[in-house]
Amino acid sequence: MNVLGKTPNTSRTKNFIDIADADPSLVTSIQQSYQLSIFNGYEDGSFRMRNNITRGESLAVLMRIHLGKRLNEETLPWYKNYFNEAKRL
Repeated sequence: MNVLGKTPNTSRTKNFIDIADADPSLVTSIQQSYQLSIFNGYEDGSFRMRNNITRGESLAVLMRIHLGKRLNEETLPWYKNYFNEAKRL
């Protein structure tokens, strides 16, 4: 997977607890999106692929792809910096 010229950081790995039974190609895509810092998963180690994505999560994904990096997520709400950056566009 190549997103806007960025290749996955293969040293960055995470074994999500809820994707083991998923289609192998889906698992590969999830792992690569994690290696690209697009998706992070949840604190409990899950990916929650069957859940709907929230507005904050979708904004963060789009901004991570656009910016090519993650922003500080230690804010309340956690997606606040992505929202502020999107407003500047």
